[in-house]
Amino acid sequence: MRRLLFVLACWIAASSNLLAQGPTAEDAIKSYGLNKKKSSLDVFTFGYNVDMLANAPADMNLSYRSGGISLAFYFNQRFGKSNFSIAEGIGLSSRNYFQDYAFWGNNLTPAFSYSQGELDTVVTKNKLVITTLDVPIEFRYTSKKLGKKKTVLKAAVGVTMNLNLDAMKKTVFESGETVKVKGTSDLKNVNTFRAALHARLAINKIGVSMTYSLVPLFKEPALQVTPWSIGLQLVL
Repeated sequence: MRRLLFVLACWIAASSNLLAQGPTAEDAIKSYGLNKKKSSLDVFTFGYNVDMLANAPADMNLSYRSGGISLAFYFNQRFGKSNFSIAEGIGLSSRNYFQDYAFWGNNLTPAFSYSQGELDTVVTKNKLVITTLDVPIEFRYTSKKLGKKKTVLKAAVGVTMNLNLDAMKKTVFESGETVKVKGTSDLKNVNTFRAALHARLAINKIGVSMTYSLVPLFKEPALQVTPWSIGLQLVL
């Protein structure tokens, strides 16, 4: 968490410096032929996601508390005067998986054998947190203002590249013993690079989103679980 806050602080500072030296939002609007009265740049998204795992073992109980947050900054470029555009961005995500499955081997090392039967005691709780740097690119559709309430419909589909920045796993056993492993160097069997498809549908500034990873969460072939999520997003 401290590493995430540090990266976020450095990112905000660098972004502020670039914005101070670079072109203004008005310049960007003029450069791409946008009419600020009829369209939104949509440069920022913030979301809360419910995190799930596809292809999980039948005896794995994934808690409803499995959820995380994501945020991203975008640069939106419209295709002429059409309703379509392309946007590239950079962001951060924190994914949390609460379940009761053992991510340990016989010696309680991060070997990811995924079998509770190999342990001396039963796992009661297990928490896995993955923090990633995200690089999304997406195609967007933004409607004209509709009706008296001037409602704007927004849709986006794209691909996000993910780089692991940090990882943490905490396991609680039936005996009461708690074991915690932190850092990507210790959790080596988590895939460092991943890619995911994503989609978003929004009305004005509120939308729903879905993400489905193209790469399994773990390198270990014994458990090829695939992360996916649904969530709510604020689009500004």
